[in-house]
Amino acid sequence: MAAAMKLSMSLDEISAQEAAKHRERRAADASTGGGGGKMSRRTLAPRATRRPAPYAMARSPQGQGAPQPGRSVYVGNLSWAVAWHHLKDHFKAAGEVEHADVMTEPGGRSKGYGIVVFRDARGASQAIRMLHDTELLGRKILVRENREEAGGGVGAGQSLYVGNLAWDVSWQDLKDHFKS
Repeated sequence: MAAAMKLSMSLDEISAQEAAKHRERRAADASTGGGGGKMSRRTLAPRATRRPAPYAMARSPQGQGAPQPGRSVYVGNLSWAVAWHHLKDHFKAAGEVEHADVMTEPGGRSKGYGIVVFRDARGASQAIRMLHDTELLGRKILVRENREEAGGGVGAGQSLYVGNLAWDVSWQDLKDHFKS
């Protein structure tokens, strides 16, 4: 009888019914302190509350996490072994480091460059003066101002998706539009 009833139900109704059963079982397990001898699953807090980032980006006055102009530096020619904490330790001589990050490929391998954000612009300019051409884990590093901190544009080697265009729009029309 139950099988015949399930055949007359839609897939959405079956999914909703199974989800409700699952919630009931989880609620029952939580109230009894486990699941009949099984180890109970603990509820995990969001990652930010469990393990906050050691050098979280400071909020700008608008509440956005974008760095303020002049406070960040680009660090190039990094060894693949360099991690964010190596950058932080190396750059703290120039000023108070707020955030350090090494850019990685989807597979996890370093791209060979990173960004260091300082508390103020003075720390960034001092880092450029003091730490350009210094050695970090066996490689001379390049330190310059971060030219992409302003956000905004799409540069060489980057692409921009533009959707919802009329059928008669050509690539020349788009080029002309974005030129201005």
